[in-house]
Amino acid sequence: MNDKVDAAQRRLMSNFDFTHTDLDANRHGYMSKGQRFKLRWKSRLGVAIYTLIALLFGGLACYLFLSIWLTGSSNGQLVTVGLTCLAVYLTVIAFGSTLRAWQVRRDLRKGLVSSVIGQIVQAFVPGRSRLNGFATERILYCPPISLELPFGAVNAFQEGKVYRIYFAPYSKVVLSIDGISENESGGQVG
Repeated sequence: MNDKVDAAQRRLMSNFDFTHTDLDANRHGYMSKGQRFKLRWKSRLGVAIYTLIALLFGGLACYLFLSIWLTGSSNGQLVTVGLTCLAVYLTVIAFGSTLRAWQVRRDLRKGLVSSVIGQIVQAFVPGRSRLNGFATERILYCPPISLELPFGAVNAFQEGKVYRIYFAPYSKVVLSIDGISENESGGQVG
């Protein structure tokens, strides 16, 4: 039985990229140095990608605007509407990127970890499939919180088993997962 538990925990550790040191730190209520490094790196990568997208579309918009303006084309109104829509889109991207980076920075500054106990349930998550806009994915649902798990990590869980999931409280990034027995959960299953 102990080998089976160890194998299940190793599968979780492999799929969610955490170590025994990370899990021990999370059990004590804080992030490990490795988790802080990974979270900082992912945040910076996300900001860099959003910035690159904004620069790419912004450069394209400037090129279109200048080419229409300098040539005196009669399609100026249509291009102006298109550029306005593009500017709104870039503003939304910049706002989302800034908000996410702020949440991650707040988690890094505090270094604390929250946890929730519950069972993994299947749910339809919009926007995760290219075919029909929906994909079956597992989420942890334990009122009042719902955590979306990384896409493709469904095979790491056993159906009906109770888990304690440690996550960053502001950004809701899953840091580690601990499979627990019924008597450890104290009946706190969502």
